[in-house]
Amino acid sequence: MKPLSCERCGGPVPLSTSESRACPWCAAPVALDEAYAAQRERLALQARLRREAEPQWAALSRAPPQGVANVSLAALLLAPSIVGMLGVSMELAAPKVIGFGILPATLPGAAGWLWAAAIELTVRSARRGVAARRIRDDRPGCRGCGAPLELEPGALAASCGYCGTDSVVLDLAEGEAAVSSAAAELRSVTAALRRRRSLVVVGLASVALLILMGSAAFGLA
Repeated sequence: MKPLSCERCGGPVPLSTSESRACPWCAAPVALDEAYAAQRERLALQARLRREAEPQWAALSRAPPQGVANVSLAALLLAPSIVGMLGVSMELAAPKVIGFGILPATLPGAAGWLWAAAIELTVRSARRGVAARRIRDDRPGCRGCGAPLELEPGALAASCGYCGTDSVVLDLAEGEAAVSSAAAELRSVTAALRRRRSLVVVGLASVALLILMGSAAFGLA
Protein backbone atom coordinates (compact mmCIF):
# COMPACT_ATOMS: atom_id res chain seq x y z
CA MET A 1 0.00 0.00 0.00
CA LYS A 2 1.35 3.40 -0.99
CA PRO A 3 1.96 5.66 2.03
CA LEU A 4 -0.14 8.77 2.40
CA SER A 5 1.54 12.10 1.74
CA CYS A 6 0.81 15.61 2.96
CA GLU A 7 -0.75 17.89 0.34
CA ARG A 8 1.08 20.91 1.76
CA CYS A 9 4.68 19.68 2.15
CA GLY A 10 4.60 16.32 0.41
CA GLY A 11 6.02 14.49 3.42
CA PRO A 12 4.99 10.88 4.13
CA VAL A 13 2.28 10.49 6.77
CA PRO A 14 1.97 7.45 9.05
CA LEU A 15 -1.29 5.56 8.86
CA SER A 16 -3.39 6.16 11.97
CA THR A 17 -6.37 4.40 13.49
CA SER A 18 -8.20 7.74 13.59
CA GLU A 19 -9.99 9.27 10.61
CA SER A 20 -7.79 12.35 10.47
CA ARG A 21 -4.48 13.51 11.78
CA ALA A 22 -1.84 16.22 11.45
CA CYS A 23 1.20 15.91 9.20
CA PRO A 24 4.23 15.08 11.38
CA TRP A 25 6.39 17.46 9.31
CA CYS A 26 4.34 20.62 8.86
CA ALA A 27 1.32 19.99 11.16
CA ALA A 28 -1.16 20.42 8.30
CA PRO A 29 -4.35 18.33 8.69
CA VAL A 30 -4.39 15.15 6.63
CA ALA A 31 -7.64 13.32 6.01
CA LEU A 32 -7.65 9.53 5.73
CA ASP A 33 -10.14 8.39 3.09
CA GLU A 34 -12.16 5.18 3.11
CA ALA A 35 -9.57 3.33 1.00
CA TYR A 36 -7.56 2.94 4.19
CA ALA A 37 -10.48 1.92 6.43
CA ALA A 38 -9.78 -1.83 6.36
CA GLN A 39 -6.09 -1.21 6.87
CA ARG A 40 -6.82 0.92 9.93
CA GLU A 41 -8.83 -1.92 11.45
CA ARG A 42 -5.97 -4.37 10.91
CA LEU A 43 -3.58 -1.84 12.40
CA ALA A 44 -5.69 -1.55 15.56
CA LEU A 45 -5.71 -5.35 15.99
CA GLN A 46 -1.98 -5.65 15.41
CA ALA A 47 -1.25 -2.82 17.83
CA ARG A 48 -3.18 -4.67 20.54
CA LEU A 49 -1.21 -7.87 19.95
CA ARG A 50 2.05 -5.92 19.90
CA ARG A 51 1.29 -4.24 23.24
CA GLU A 52 0.71 -7.68 24.76
CA ALA A 53 4.15 -8.82 23.59
CA GLU A 54 6.05 -5.70 24.68
CA PRO A 55 6.54 -6.70 28.36
CA GLN A 56 8.00 -10.06 27.29
CA TRP A 57 10.29 -8.36 24.79
CA ALA A 58 11.45 -5.86 27.43
CA ALA A 59 12.39 -8.72 29.79
CA LEU A 60 14.10 -10.91 27.17
CA SER A 61 15.99 -8.13 25.39
CA ARG A 62 17.96 -7.09 28.47
CA ALA A 63 21.59 -8.15 28.49
CA PRO A 64 23.03 -9.68 31.70
CA PRO A 65 24.56 -7.19 34.16
CA GLN A 66 28.26 -6.57 33.63
CA GLY A 67 28.87 -7.80 37.17
CA VAL A 68 27.93 -11.35 36.12
CA ALA A 69 30.73 -11.45 33.56
CA ASN A 70 33.22 -9.88 35.98
CA VAL A 71 32.47 -12.29 38.83
CA SER A 72 32.51 -15.27 36.47
CA LEU A 73 35.86 -14.24 35.01
CA ALA A 74 37.31 -13.87 38.50
CA ALA A 75 36.01 -17.32 39.44
CA LEU A 76 37.47 -18.78 36.24
CA LEU A 77 40.92 -17.41 37.10
CA LEU A 78 40.96 -18.05 40.85
CA ALA A 79 39.03 -21.30 41.37
CA PRO A 80 41.64 -23.67 39.87
CA SER A 81 44.41 -22.21 42.02
CA ILE A 82 42.29 -22.41 45.15
CA VAL A 83 41.28 -26.03 44.49
CA GLY A 84 44.87 -27.02 43.75
CA MET A 85 46.29 -25.35 46.85
CA LEU A 86 43.62 -26.83 49.11
CA GLY A 87 44.10 -30.29 47.68
CA VAL A 88 47.87 -30.23 48.16
CA SER A 89 47.94 -28.57 51.57
CA MET A 90 45.27 -30.81 53.06
CA GLU A 91 46.47 -33.95 51.24
CA LEU A 92 42.94 -34.71 50.18
CA ALA A 93 43.94 -36.88 47.22
CA ALA A 94 46.81 -37.96 45.06
CA PRO A 95 48.35 -35.24 42.88
CA LYS A 96 46.97 -36.95 39.76
CA VAL A 97 43.41 -36.79 41.08
CA ILE A 98 43.87 -33.18 42.19
CA GLY A 99 45.14 -32.31 38.72
CA PHE A 100 42.03 -33.70 37.08
CA GLY A 101 39.88 -31.96 39.68
CA ILE A 102 41.22 -28.55 38.67
CA LEU A 103 39.47 -28.70 35.28
CA PRO A 104 35.94 -29.04 36.69
CA ALA A 105 36.74 -26.18 39.05
CA THR A 106 36.94 -23.88 36.04
CA LEU A 107 33.44 -24.81 34.86
CA PRO A 108 31.31 -22.46 37.02
CA GLY A 109 33.33 -19.40 36.08
CA ALA A 110 33.72 -20.41 32.43
CA ALA A 111 30.03 -21.24 32.08
CA GLY A 112 28.97 -17.98 33.70
CA TRP A 113 31.28 -15.88 31.55
CA LEU A 114 30.34 -17.68 28.31
CA TRP A 115 26.64 -17.45 29.18
CA ALA A 116 26.85 -13.70 29.79
CA ALA A 117 28.83 -13.12 26.58
CA ALA A 118 26.58 -15.34 24.45
CA ILE A 119 23.36 -13.81 25.79
CA GLU A 120 24.69 -10.30 25.25
CA LEU A 121 25.56 -11.06 21.62
CA THR A 122 22.20 -12.76 21.10
CA VAL A 123 20.27 -9.84 22.57
CA ARG A 124 22.31 -7.27 20.66
CA SER A 125 21.65 -9.08 17.37
CA ALA A 126 17.94 -9.41 18.10
CA ARG A 127 17.62 -5.72 18.98
CA ARG A 128 19.35 -4.70 15.75
CA GLY A 129 16.97 -6.93 13.82
CA VAL A 130 13.81 -5.18 15.05
CA ALA A 131 15.12 -1.61 15.37
CA ALA A 132 13.17 1.12 13.61
CA ARG A 133 14.98 3.04 10.87
CA ARG A 134 16.17 6.57 11.41
CA ILE A 135 14.48 8.75 8.79
CA ARG A 136 14.16 12.50 8.25
CA ASP A 137 14.65 14.67 11.35
CA ASP A 138 15.63 11.56 13.35
CA ARG A 139 12.06 10.32 13.31
CA PRO A 140 11.49 6.55 13.54
CA GLY A 141 10.52 4.75 10.35
CA CYS A 142 9.36 1.22 9.64
CA ARG A 143 12.21 -1.30 9.44
CA GLY A 144 10.32 -3.04 6.66
CA CYS A 145 9.21 -0.36 4.21
CA GLY A 146 10.67 2.84 5.68
CA ALA A 147 7.31 4.60 6.14
CA PRO A 148 6.99 6.91 9.19
CA LEU A 149 5.55 5.33 12.30
CA GLU A 150 2.69 6.46 14.51
CA LEU A 151 4.08 6.41 18.06
CA GLU A 152 2.03 5.68 21.17
CA PRO A 153 3.00 7.27 24.50
CA GLY A 154 5.17 4.91 26.52
CA ALA A 155 5.23 2.19 23.85
CA LEU A 156 8.43 0.25 23.18
CA ALA A 157 7.50 -0.42 19.58
CA ALA A 158 5.19 0.77 16.81
CA SER A 159 3.24 -1.06 14.11
CA CYS A 160 3.46 0.10 10.51
CA GLY A 161 0.03 0.75 9.07
CA TYR A 162 1.19 0.05 5.53
CA CYS A 163 3.20 -3.19 5.60
CA GLY A 164 2.24 -4.46 9.08
CA THR A 165 5.78 -4.69 10.45
CA ASP A 166 6.51 -4.03 14.14
CA SER A 167 9.59 -1.92 14.87
CA VAL A 168 11.19 -1.19 18.25
CA VAL A 169 11.55 2.57 18.57
CA LEU A 170 14.03 2.64 21.46
CA ASP A 171 16.91 1.71 19.13
CA LEU A 172 17.03 3.52 15.78
CA ALA A 173 19.11 2.05 12.96
CA GLU A 174 20.68 4.16 10.26
CA GLY A 175 18.38 3.91 7.24
CA GLU A 176 19.19 0.99 4.95
CA ALA A 177 21.91 -0.19 7.36
CA ALA A 178 19.17 -1.76 9.47
CA VAL A 179 19.51 -5.56 9.63
CA SER A 180 15.83 -6.39 9.69
CA SER A 181 14.52 -9.58 11.25
CA ALA A 182 12.60 -11.90 8.96
CA ALA A 183 9.64 -11.90 11.36
CA ALA A 184 7.30 -8.93 11.08
CA GLU A 185 5.38 -9.20 14.37
CA LEU A 186 7.01 -8.41 17.70
CA ARG A 187 5.47 -11.48 19.33
CA SER A 188 7.16 -13.73 16.74
CA VAL A 189 10.51 -12.01 17.28
CA THR A 190 10.07 -12.36 21.05
CA ALA A 191 9.37 -16.08 20.74
CA ALA A 192 12.47 -16.50 18.55
CA LEU A 193 14.63 -14.64 21.08
CA ARG A 194 13.31 -16.85 23.88
CA ARG A 195 14.27 -19.95 21.91
CA ARG A 196 17.75 -18.60 21.18
CA ARG A 197 18.37 -17.82 24.84
CA SER A 198 17.24 -21.33 25.78
CA LEU A 199 19.55 -22.88 23.19
CA VAL A 200 22.50 -20.98 24.68
CA VAL A 201 21.77 -22.44 28.13
CA VAL A 202 21.28 -25.97 26.77
CA GLY A 203 24.49 -25.77 24.75
CA LEU A 204 26.59 -24.60 27.70
CA ALA A 205 25.07 -27.24 29.99
CA SER A 206 25.86 -29.96 27.45
CA VAL A 207 29.48 -28.87 27.12
CA ALA A 208 29.90 -28.69 30.90
CA LEU A 209 28.44 -32.18 31.29
CA LEU A 210 30.83 -33.60 28.70
CA ILE A 211 33.81 -31.99 30.44
CA LEU A 212 32.73 -33.40 33.82
CA MET A 213 32.26 -36.89 32.39
CA GLY A 214 35.65 -36.74 30.69
CA SER A 215 37.38 -35.54 33.84
CA ALA A 216 35.76 -38.28 35.89
CA ALA A 217 36.80 -40.93 33.38
CA PHE A 218 40.44 -39.77 33.30
CA GLY A 219 40.54 -39.40 37.06
CA LEU A 220 39.38 -42.98 37.62
CA ALA A 221 41.62 -44.44 34.94
